[in-house]
Amino acid sequence: MKYRVKELPESERPREKLLKYGVEYLSDAELLAIILRNGTKERNVIELARDILKSFNGIAGLVNAHLSEISSFKGLGKAKTATLKAAIEFGRRAYRNFDSRKRVTSPEDVADIVWDDLRHEKVEVFGILTLDVKGNLIGKHKITKGGVNFSSISPKEVFSPAIRDLSSSVILFHNHPSGDPSPSGEDLRVTEVLRKAGDLLGIEVVDHIIFGLDKFLSLRKEGLI
Repeated sequence: MKYRVKELPESERPREKLLKYGVEYLSDAELLAIILRNGTKERNVIELARDILKSFNGIAGLVNAHLSEISSFKGLGKAKTATLKAAIEFGRRAYRNFDSRKRVTSPEDVADIVWDDLRHEKVEVFGILTLDVKGNLIGKHKITKGGVNFSSISPKEVFSPAIRDLSSSVILFHNHPSGDPSPSGEDLRVTEVLRKAGDLLGIEVVDHIIFGLDKFLSLRKEGLI
């Protein structure tokens, strides 16, 4: 008798496994099963996913397969085929975007990315840029905005998006609504706390850029980090 996925222990169901442990813990078949959502009368969705990958010689063969080849596979109707091809194309476009990420090598590069967001802010905004191992930009994250004491920012708040992005390093940034980017004692203290936290996590704090009205300052360049 064929078992259904929902009859499996939660720890073995692809969707629940992803939510509990993270996407990197799933096999190719389990990822494909989530995309397909359900199987057939003869095969549950995990079995169907395994058969598809075996038939197409793995992910690479499936990615390069023609629409008609996929739709002709027993158990894949028009809806599943369309969903699968859409997921493949989405991944392809995401990879192209990843491959063309902006390289962040200087405070000026950081300014190009965030200054327009900060220039006219009337309150203090603190955020991070997450970078991959080659120094390419992965993401821009605002952590706090106004009404929050800068000194109360916790490493957990700062590094949570960095961990989600699987980043190798981060650049901190914040603005001084007064217009003067000179670092305060509190700026330096918080930077050091975050630098040490990053060291423990294996995520380097590369720099902390402070933005004023018409100029900015790099703690790294000033020898303060």
